[in-house]
Amino acid sequence: MKEMIIQIISAFVGSLGFAILYNVKKTNLVLCMLGGGLTWIVCLCASAFSEDLFVVNIIAGAFGACYSEIMAGIRKVPKTIFILPSIIPLVPGSGLYYSMIYLFFEKQRDVAETYGKNTFLTVSGIAAGLVLVSVIFKYVRRFLKKRKKLKEV
Repeated sequence: MKEMIIQIISAFVGSLGFAILYNVKKTNLVLCMLGGGLTWIVCLCASAFSEDLFVVNIIAGAFGACYSEIMAGIRKVPKTIFILPSIIPLVPGSGLYYSMIYLFFEKQRDVAETYGKNTFLTVSGIAAGLVLVSVIFKYVRRFLKKRKKLKEV
């Protein structure tokens, strides 16, 4: 439990750091931080129900994208302001690092393949979650726009 709390706090702080790095306005910093922290909480909850990295990261990535779409609509800013800090805790930097270390320096191809496979599944899941939510929101916006035009007529 203590480890999970440390992970969640790290996700909040890490998201804040990347939001600052991307020059997000001060009025949106807390929301960016909240997005990253909540996305990591969703990831931890999803991993409690499934051991499949792809599924866990689709769920977490979809949540991060959904949060970003909603916050961007509320704050009237581009959604990328919230997407990047929201998904940053999910990015498998250590997996990529270890796969390269074991492949090129330790010459342990089997261990490198395991890290590489897990990294690929994680990144693919994040991307699939982002695309899924983006497509759904696109069609919902299009539907609402057509509905609004019909009411005006």
